[in-house]
Amino acid sequence: MICLSAFLGKAQSKAQVMLEQVADLGTSLKTLKDGYKVVSNGLDKAKSLKGNTFDQHQDYFNSLKQINPAISNNPKIQLITKDQKEIITLFQTEISWQKQQAILRKDEIDYIRRVYTNLLDNCNKDIDELNTVAKPGSQMKDEERIKNIDRIYSSTTDKYEFAQSFLHKTHQLALDRKADKTQRDVIKKLYGIN
Repeated sequence: MICLSAFLGKAQSKAQVMLEQVADLGTSLKTLKDGYKVVSNGLDKAKSLKGNTFDQHQDYFNSLKQINPAISNNPKIQLITKDQKEIITLFQTEISWQKQQAILRKDEIDYIRRVYTNLLDNCNKDIDELNTVAKPGSQMKDEERIKNIDRIYSSTTDKYEFAQSFLHKTHQLALDRKADKTQRDVIKKLYGIN
């Protein structure tokens, strides 16, 4: 009996310890579940904040693709296209006049055409860049767009002034040669030279 009583005492003691351990495990499990809820809520909150931040960044980048009406209505844009059309008209008129007058040699008229082609290629690059800057799609701040439009305007103005100066000189060269020829013809006639 003493053995049985000792055995039962030990069994009750072990059962008591096991009950305490189960109670501790229950408390640990509850603490673990509460901790999981806190972490899960925190992750959901972080995910939501991240999503909002991403949306804000996406909205910002999308806004960079839009064109402010003040930029799309910038008068320099119309002046750029007007000057480039005028460059084309100037060259076409001068080349046509030069061919009609037949004063300059063929290689000189070809040179005028090469200058025209080169200038036109550079004008087309400016127009391509202007289309990128002044139309929706490219990610630029308004200040960048204005700066690029100003630069393109300056470049086009330089080309227009060059075209006017160059063509004035070629025109004057032809007029000078015509005057020289007329003067030579008069002198030949006066002296009876054929």
